[in-house]
Amino acid sequence: MRRLAQLGIAVAAAAILIAVAGSFWRSGGGPTGFRDVRWGTTEAALRARIPIAYCFPVDTGVDFGTRRCRADRGVKIGEVLPNGLWFFLRDDAFVAWRLDVSMDDGTTMRKALGERYGTPSETSRDRMVWRGRAGSVMVGRNGYQDIVIGLSATEMNRIAAPAKDAASQAAKGL
Repeated sequence: MRRLAQLGIAVAAAAILIAVAGSFWRSGGGPTGFRDVRWGTTEAALRARIPIAYCFPVDTGVDFGTRRCRADRGVKIGEVLPNGLWFFLRDDAFVAWRLDVSMDDGTTMRKALGERYGTPSETSRDRMVWRGRAGSVMVGRNGYQDIVIGLSATEMNRIAAPAKDAASQAAKGL
């Protein structure tokens, strides 16, 4: 009887671990948007959740998406007041965000991202990247400030496609 109870406890613990792991895997183990605003959300829904100062079309060769929205200056990330916070949309779907912070706040953001997503997928002298199935987030240094960028997997694939095509064409020419 005692053995049966131990087996039941082990099965219940395994079921809980599988459920937690499944939840982590479904979320991609990486960013799924910004706060509770998920990748793919419309501009109207984004505006309903985040105070937005203004939006405008962007040059797709320079920026993410086709439209950029700047958050109101008072939007904080915990205790961090960013120099700038932007959201990028493509075809009215939220695909990326960018946060500019002081170097001191960049250190805070690196620690916070490590707590949230664990060990970075990639680390170099001036950059850390966390990758997941749903998206990725990167912290890098840009002169006098740090930049934190969150990208949906859809936008990452769109950006990578031309480079993959060029590599494929080059390989065919070898």
